[in-house]
Amino acid sequence: MPVHGYSRHTKDIDIFIEATEENAAKTMLALEECGYDVIDLTIEELLEKKILLRQYILETDIHSSVAGATWEEIWKSKVQAELQGVITYFASLDDLIKMKKAAGR
Repeated sequence: MPVHGYSRHTKDIDIFIEATEENAAKTMLALEECGYDVIDLTIEELLEKKILLRQYILETDIHSSVAGATWEEIWKSKVQAELQGVITYFASLDDLIKMKKAAGR
């Protein structure tokens, strides 16, 4: 992950959302604005399971929960960076390592 000093181009992105109905609805709107086909996706699905979306060669995984950490823990120690002029938040390196270990990677 370039924000932590290492770039590995996997052609996928993992997005961890706070598991609230309001936030899931906002996530669906943002995905639609980015060109993703979310017509068959429901708010309940976003809140209950990992969702895999594909757009061209990019895979996007939407998570409402992850192994090894809660959303609150990750948000508390988030790393802020600017990405193409937009303030963006990333899991800290410590949290990223915890999640990878909990997932067996």
